[in-house]
Amino acid sequence: MSLEQGSSLPLHAGVSAKILLAYKKDSFVTDMFENVGLFMFTENTITDLNQLRKELKKIREQGYAFSNSEVDLMVRAISAPIFDYKGNIVAGISVAGPADRLGDEYVPEVIDMVKDSARKISYDLGYKSKAERKIKRYK
Repeated sequence: MSLEQGSSLPLHAGVSAKILLAYKKDSFVTDMFENVGLFMFTENTITDLNQLRKELKKIREQGYAFSNSEVDLMVRAISAPIFDYKGNIVAGISVAGPADRLGDEYVPEVIDMVKDSARKISYDLGYKSKAERKIKRYK
């Protein structure tokens, strides 16, 4: 699965974009909604601002984004955030594939792999988790 070179998606649709949007200020999300809107790609695309806010909160809490036919029909995707040494999100890593090959039985394992890869990349960029920063502070 790939986008045509030079094409892009809005921030509210698809896991690669939503993982970045989840860590933006709420005022950014509101401005985006007011100025750009929430375009519908499929019936699974979030087009309601309150629903989007709930989804972004869920993404932050669980540490990954999941999409099921949100941009393209019969395509599933999972993404996790990558943080720099200051704790700022700088990128995301994602896996996408046809829904029939990324079935429910494989999703938990793929989520774990994507999150683990994002953690390793973040660590290589100098990121320390909140727990690691606390431990260092109290030594």
